[in-house]
Amino acid sequence: MESFNLANAKAVPLRSGVYQLYKRDWLSGDIELVYIGNGSGAEGVRGRLLDHLEAIDGTQGATHFTWSSALTETADQMEARELAAFEARYGCLPLYNEVGPMAPSGRTTRS
Repeated sequence: MESFNLANAKAVPLRSGVYQLYKRDWLSGDIELVYIGNGSGAEGVRGRLLDHLEAIDGTQGATHFTWSSALTETADQMEARELAAFEARYGCLPLYNEVGPMAPSGRTTRS
């Protein structure tokens, strides 16, 4: 898990894959998964992380992130699998998947 900042986001290779954004509760010290997304195309995961750093949708408050490359399935498939697993375990989607952060096209990913 990396600190979510410009230097660390720029260090992510230009690859397709899935990423997770986390937010630390400064009082309790707990870290909560708040968003699962994917990046593909020329900018890959790096481009999406940089988008979130500039966003005004709540995800810019993330404090940490993780990511993995899409090797045997597409980034969309990886994201769908991770979202389904999270929802099966917790009965809901991560906070910002529920409210619909901005997609690269400017539309929300969920209504």
